[in-house]
Amino acid sequence: VPESAEGANLITAHADALMAAGKFKEGEAEYRRAQTMREKVLPPAPLERALGLLRLGAAIVVQKRAKEALPILQQANPADEGGFAPLRRILH
Repeated sequence: VPESAEGANLITAHADALMAAGKFKEGEAEYRRAQTMREKVLPPAPLERALGLLRLGAAIVVQKRAKEALPILQQANPADEGGFAPLRRILH
């Protein structure tokens, strides 16, 4: 997979399929891989980052590791970063 935004999207799609198949550990690893790639190749984008973190956090919660997931999910909270302010203006 090329190291690009599209590559991260492909990895995420693969992770989604793994999660749907009940392969949670493998899905989590792929979400981590996609998130790392996104952070390398994309400029800081709060929405993309938050969505990736939510997927990763959910993958960890499904594996009954809520304590580990909590800080990841808190990072995804747009209220902490103010990241969704432009989107809120568009939607309202």
